[in-house]
Amino acid sequence: MSAASGGQRRSARMVNLPVEHVIEYRDNDQIYHGFDNGRIYQVDRRTGLILGLLDLPN
Repeated sequence: MSAASGGQRRSARMVNLPVEHVIEYRDNDQIYHGFDNGRIYQVDRRTGLILGLLDLPN
């Protein structure tokens, strides 16, 4: 995953991961994963800042 620039906060449009990606991208006490516009976002639970993102193939 690449680091998001500027410490952006998560989007209100972000939804749960598609089922086919839940096992590969597991949430834990520090981070959770969200999905928006073909990308998986890694988000810091404490701050809500985006730590990384991954573009999924179409």
